[in-house]
Amino acid sequence: PCMQTMGLSESDIGDLGARAIAEAIRRCASLQTIHLVGSDVGQEGVQAITDAMRDSACACEVHFVENRVASDQICAITEAIRKAASMRRIDLNRMYIGDQGACQLAEAIRDSPFLQTVRLSANDIGDEGVCAIAKVVGISRSMRAISLANNKFGVRGTLAIAEAIRSSPSMETLDLFNNDVDDAGACAIAEAVRLSPSMQELGFTCNQVGAQGAYAIAEAIRHSPSMKTVHLVGNEVGPAGVCAIAQAIRCSPSMETIDLSGTRMGNQGAFAIAEAIRHSLSLRTISVSCSGMGPQGASAIADAIVHCPSLKNVNMLGDVIGAEGIEAVNEACRRAPWLHVEVDPRRGPCVGELFVS
Repeated sequence: PCMQTMGLSESDIGDLGARAIAEAIRRCASLQTIHLVGSDVGQEGVQAITDAMRDSACACEVHFVENRVASDQICAITEAIRKAASMRRIDLNRMYIGDQGACQLAEAIRDSPFLQTVRLSANDIGDEGVCAIAKVVGISRSMRAISLANNKFGVRGTLAIAEAIRSSPSMETLDLFNNDVDDAGACAIAEAVRLSPSMQELGFTCNQVGAQGAYAIAEAIRHSPSMKTVHLVGNEVGPAGVCAIAQAIRCSPSMETIDLSGTRMGNQGAFAIAEAIRHSLSLRTISVSCSGMGPQGASAIADAIVHCPSLKNVNMLGDVIGAEGIEAVNEACRRAPWLHVEVDPRRGPCVGELFVS
């Protein structure tokens, strides 16, 4: 059988092994995905692999995560992106390429007519690098997803990303995990999403978004016909912010996944979410773990989930829902056996058919 995926993550193959992999890339026309996460590949090995990618019609996805390529030595990767017509996804997480490497990468994205996904988590990229990447993403007709999680850009970079979303005809997914995006940044991005014809997923996990930012995100959900997934984990949007999000979910024909874990929504937010679940025709997964709700809030959500036929997964881990909440969720599971509901046994007695973590 023809090989389609080559997995060598955490294998310590080094540059010598990488040269052997390069030869395999040239010989195996069916190869689609190469995983080299943490494989101790340095500049020489990267050069060999990228040379092979340029010469081959294979390797649509390449994962170079956690390898030893300095920011001023990323030329081989960017040249491969330019020349490898088959490349659709490049994963450079934790490569620490910095602004210099990001600027070089931006030029490659600009010149690649086929690249769809770029992952750049934990790369020490600041405003200069993010602005360079955002500029080319905004004009690319192929780019669909970008992750800039765990970097160190500020307001200027965030505004550049918003402008890229506004201009892009194809962007679908944006991940900004842990970047200190505040209300102003969230508002700018949400306004761009509201006008985007293609955005489907927004990741704001572990940022500094408050109620004001949540209001803007709610408007984006309400007016975007394509939005399917929003992650607001660890943002203290509070009851008012969650209520706004809940109202938007009620109006959305497309929302499938919402994660409001750690948003301090309390019972007030839980009641609003319960009403949103009750009226949604599209919601499939909802997480409200560690959100500060009590037994009453959990009971309201439990009563609502049986009325949402599209819902499959509910996460209520980490909240003190007590016996009342556990009983209500257990009853929901009996009435809707298709549901997968997670609760925390340390937060209340475990009974019935619940999925307990």
